[in-house]
Amino acid sequence: MAGIVLEVLEHSGAKIPVEVVPGVTAAQAAASLVGSPFSGDYATISLSDLLTPLEVIEKRLDAVFSVGIPVVLYNPRSQGRPHNFALAVEHARKFYPATVPIAIVKNALREGQADPVITTLGEIEKSIDIIDMHTTVIIGGTESRIWRMGDNARGIITPRGYQRKYVY
Repeated sequence: MAGIVLEVLEHSGAKIPVEVVPGVTAAQAAASLVGSPFSGDYATISLSDLLTPLEVIEKRLDAVFSVGIPVVLYNPRSQGRPHNFALAVEHARKFYPATVPIAIVKNALREGQADPVITTLGEIEKSIDIIDMHTTVIIGGTESRIWRMGDNARGIITPRGYQRKYVY
């Protein structure tokens, strides 16, 4: 929220001391609960079209999905805009296979946190009803995979690339 505060101060000409305090983003909080989905580059996109036109959001989705990196979706589904998430899934399917993992994390590291749901792009419709404005959705990249312990899906791993350089 620092952006709007700084804009208002700049516009008003007020000379008030300001300190921007860093915090843990919803993307980082959600990622910490599902393994290592961001071992390298990733992008974060809000699906809210209240301040950004939907056409701009769609261009951004195509741009980030086209390079195969993990994508975090903020504001995925609201009562007023329940279809924006389905639209984002359509854009992901242009570039990603159905096997790409998805983590659905509600209230990450906050009161009311739910157990993360791990699914795939091909199966996401089965979980769409649990996605709302308190949910952070992580769509893995083209190299991401579901992290398993035994038969249980625990989260997402996006390899950094060490496997191409080292034997481990």
